[in-house]
Amino acid sequence: MITAPGLSSRDFNGQLIKGTVIEVDSGLINASVLIQSGKRTISIMMSAAELVKAGITVNSTVFCLMSGKDITIITDIKEYMTKLQKKNPNLETYLVK
Repeated sequence: MITAPGLSSRDFNGQLIKGTVIEVDSGLINASVLIQSGKRTISIMMSAAELVKAGITVNSTVFCLMSGKDITIITDIKEYMTKLQKKNPNLETYLVK
């Protein structure tokens, strides 16, 4: 688990998992996404609008930030980490230790 002071729990508290999207099932309102990471399979229900906005497609690589029951899907990890670095400039020292 990686934690850093000055960040909210949605920012970067939890377990970061790299996975591949193996199935996307989208309807008019809801969408289902299956992500495979090694032996672990993660199934996520989300709104279809969020799916289109995030640009999640089959066989794309995504990162899942899991904290309790909350799962955040990150499609562009560099952009996400850049935003975190701007919020908290000392974050790099906590990730290195």
